[in-house]
Amino acid sequence: MRGIVGLEFRVERLEGAWKLNEEENAADLDGTRSGLEAAGHAGERLARALAER
Repeated sequence: MRGIVGLEFRVERLEGAWKLNEEENAADLDGTRSGLEAAGHAGERLARALAER
């Protein structure tokens, strides 16, 4: 076989871990939270998760 061969995969499941600013100072965390809240629904969910940690 010669040349470039294309492949196609179907993703059925993704697994991962969230790391939300583990070692940031309070001012940086507040800025991150404010930015996420302004980003819409998904951002608001992440901001809540950040506030709960």
